[in-house]
Amino acid sequence: MTNNSNIGEALLLCVSLLFVQKRKQCVHAQGKDLPQLIALLKDKMVEEEYSVLTKAQDEVYEMLTNSGGVEFNASITVDDLRALVGIEAEKKKEDENDEE
Repeated sequence: MTNNSNIGEALLLCVSLLFVQKRKQCVHAQGKDLPQLIALLKDKMVEEEYSVLTKAQDEVYEMLTNSGGVEFNASITVDDLRALVGIEAEKKKEDENDEE
């Protein structure tokens, strides 16, 4: 998935993974469930992480409701969401292990 290919899909996946990591529960959710799921994660996250999720949620909503064909550039990227679930750190470790 490229860095901004579909921030909505990335947000849904990120929240699902965070639910497993932070609450030790598995969820199957649709996009319309994200506000409730993000609210349930709030007490398990530091404020900076939570603000990334809510900002991404706001940007996805703005992209979905944006009419008139105006191009929207999100400030939250897929890489930002990957960092929340630790994917980048794990990928770097795998790359380092492959080099050895």
